[in-house]
Parts: sequence; C-alpha cells; structure tokens
Amino acid sequence: MGIAALIIAAIVSVTVASCKKDKEEALAKAVSYDAQALLSKIEAFQTLRKTVNSGAKTDGTMTINEMRDVIDLTSNFEHSQHEIYCVNTILDTIHVAMPILDGEGNVSEISVVSAYNAFETELENLMLTIDDGMDIPSYFSIILPEDTEDQDIDIVFVRGEQDDKHTSAGPFVEGDNYKWGLGLGHCPVDSTARITDAAMELSRKFKYQPDPQHQGLSHPFMVEHVTYTPMDCTCANEPELEESVFYVDPNMEDCADFWLYKQSGEFEEEPCIDYDELNCYWRSIRRNIVLSNAPLHYAPKNHSPYNECSIKGYWLFGPNQNKRSERIHAAHVTYCYIFWAQDPFSGE
Repeated sequence: MGIAALIIAAIVSVTVASCKKDKEEALAKAVSYDAQALLSKIEAFQTLRKTVNSGAKTDGTMTINEMRDVIDLTSNFEHSQHEIYCVNTILDTIHVAMPILDGEGNVSEISVVSAYNAFETELENLMLTIDDGMDIPSYFSIILPEDTEDQDIDIVFVRGEQDDKHTSAGPFVEGDNYKWGLGLGHCPVDSTARITDAAMELSRKFKYQPDPQHQGLSHPFMVEHVTYTPMDCTCANEPELEESVFYVDPNMEDCADFWLYKQSGEFEEEPCIDYDELNCYWRSIRRNIVLSNAPLHYAPKNHSPYNECSIKGYWLFGPNQNKRSERIHAAHVTYCYIFWAQDPFSGE
C-alpha cells in the first residue's frame, strides 16, 4: 500500500515566545506520526472492535490520550464526508459517556469500544431524524471532559446540505452582489437564480478541496472547531455563538469597517454586499486565518493548522427577543491535520 507523507503546515512566525513554543511542540507531535502509522492505528482499532463486538474478552487498556486519538482517527476515517461541498453548515454535538478510569488513570479497551459504538448509534439516529436537509457529517472533534462533574465526551462536528452546483471559481467580479444573509439571494433580486447570499458565496471560496488525484483519499486528524465574530456576541440569543471568539483585525483595510461583515440599523429591505466589499472580506479572511503567517492560522487549543472556513450570517436580538439592529457574518473555522492514503482499506 503506497502512503504519502503526512501533510504539515510550516511553523508560523509569532510574536509571543510561549505561543511559538506551543505550536512547535504540537507540530513535533504531528510529525511523529506518518500516514502509515495513523492508518495502522485505525486498522488496529477496527480489529479490536470486531473482536469485542463478537463477544470475545480482552483485558487490554489504553491511556485517555490514546483513547481520544483513536476515536478522533476512526470517526473521521469512517464517517467524515469533508470532501463534499455543502451549501450551508451548522455545528452539532454528540455526547457519549466517558469511560471509567482505573487506578492508574487508564481506560479499558472494552469501554473505549463501547464509547465508539455509542457514538455511531447516536450519529445514525441523528442522521435518520434530520429534517433540515443538513445530513452530510464531517470533521469530528473529540473533546474530553475537563473535570469530574462532566461525565461525557463531546464529539463536535459539522453538518451540512450537499451543494451539487458548487464551483470554486473566484474571486468576486462585477455583478457578484448579494444580500448579506438568510438565503435572500442576489442584488437586485433575481427570482430565476438559485437562492444564495453573501455568506454562502464567501464560504464557497474557502471550502477544503484536495487536488483531483487525491479525491477520496484525505483523512482529518486532531480536529478543532472555532467560530470568530467581528463583535462581542455574549448577549446574542444564538446558541452557535455562545463560545464564539471576538476578534479585531489590527491591520484592517479601508474597504470595510470590520474584517467580517457587521451592519447596524433598521432597513425596509435587507442590506446588500457588493463585489468590492465581498473581495475585502475575502482578503481579510485570508489575511487573518488562511495564510500560513495569519494570526488565527493555528487552533487555540491543539494548534492544528487551518483547513477550511465557512461564513454564516446572523441577525442578533436582544435578551427579551426584541430586535437588535445588528447583522453580522461569523467565520466558523475548522482546524486539523490531513494525512493521505492510497487505496484506503474498508472500514467495515
């Protein structure tokens, strides 16, 4: 089986020494894995699952970090459909019980298999009950409980609606004028055009897509999800923004007031964003997130590199459901490492 090397982004130059050290240590950890080693871990866990699920006994154990890694690897290998472009995405979370630690702080292999089985059952049940069209799951991020009061592993992932008409052509040109969000379409409104908006069109520019010869062969690892906003959203009644990060671009261009769209005030007709302003946001997303020297290029917790970005529009309200005249774009960023496999083995 031919295996290409694990793709690793170059270390970004940073101004704070401690942050640079953290990123270098994370990079060193990732480099210690090659693609064959990662695939071997997945295959070993798949074999273990078949053994345990068949009723055979095992007294093996693993550390909680080994558990996190193997659930991360296997869930993304078997279930992440990250190469499919989705016209709209949301973050969802599956909760599974955290295995009990033994006296040495390890978990049994049987309990890890049970946790993964529970994850698959919950994912399958969720997919069967979805009625919003967002039935393409991808990028599973494994978050272990931080204290004894939290007894669940949180598996956070992206869920979206497949867009068969996707094209990655860009940047924006004259005539690419769209309503700010809510799927309200073009400006001026064209009833014959496919429903879209400025947030969806920006998202299309930042979808992860492997080169043609690697289609179907890429696999995420060490996934982390972060949502960035151009304003403090702590009072917003949007659950998706509860853990968002308020970020200010220190080098903002004069083509827009904020690095992501933010508009205050009341309007008889929802605002439009023209192609010049869209290009401004496109540049700022690249400048702040995408490029290897961007300040947000690495995840804040596990320091995985940028993989893709999805832009979503929010109309914020006050605490009593009174209309609050703030319309914003938020940038949902997925961070992860990608490794490549030729002729991947079956996950059955």
